[in-house]
Amino acid sequence: MDTITIIAIIIAAVLLIVDARRRIKRQREDED
Repeated sequence: MDTITIIAIIIAAVLLIVDARRRIKRQREDED
């Protein structure tokens, strides 16, 4: 695998994790 593809996958994974955390926070706020 090229370095560029590895970096792209890492960036995509980080974005997915950040998005998931934001959704979890929103759900918790809505429950309160």
